[in-house]
Amino acid sequence: MSDSKSLVDIVKHEQGHFDAERILFLDLNSRNLTDANCLSICRNLIILNLNNNNLNNIRGFGTFTQLQKLSLAQNQIHSLDGLQSCENLESLNVAGNNLTGLKSLAPLLHLTHLRSLCLNDRQNNLTNPLCNSSSYQKDVKNNLPNLDILDNEWLGQGFQERLSSLESAIEQLETSNYKSKPMTNEKPTIIVTQATSSDRSIHIANDEYDELFQSIQMLVK
Repeated sequence: MSDSKSLVDIVKHEQGHFDAERILFLDLNSRNLTDANCLSICRNLIILNLNNNNLNNIRGFGTFTQLQKLSLAQNQIHSLDGLQSCENLESLNVAGNNLTGLKSLAPLLHLTHLRSLCLNDRQNNLTNPLCNSSSYQKDVKNNLPNLDILDNEWLGQGFQERLSSLESAIEQLETSNYKSKPMTNEKPTIIVTQATSSDRSIHIANDEYDELFQSIQMLVK
């Protein structure tokens, strides 16, 4: 059975249908796949997990213009050609592949929204040959200045910018909600971005606002 047919069968089994235009999230971890280019018909994918397969190229991924998070860890990929058209990609995990030099990352130069990149996952002992260079992190930072997270670690500049923004936001909250306005029971709903490899956003309920606000105050004092 071809990978193309098996992928369709997998999705039909797990989703109950295969309507390519309606598929937004796909988890195809550990499926022993050697080719996933047939997924290019799923043009509206937002999150795609292809970890732990046998992929050696992703040339057919150019149609994923809506894709935001892509996990390709533990495959046999030696080139990222195909990703340059994934203009909305924010998070990419390619740890545990065969990327041998900075040239293999060239397609990422086109991805202005990319904020998180994992090439070397120390916790799971997944890396790439290019990570053997002592200067690879510096080189990656220089070539991809918009990155906030590299190898599951916050980059200094990005962290400082976010901390500065957080302090500014807290100051505005103090002024608008605790000084200028009378006390009321209404509290805003805020969003906090976790500094983790999953790169998720957590919506904080209104009744949790006070506790979170006090914690942040202690953090930045």
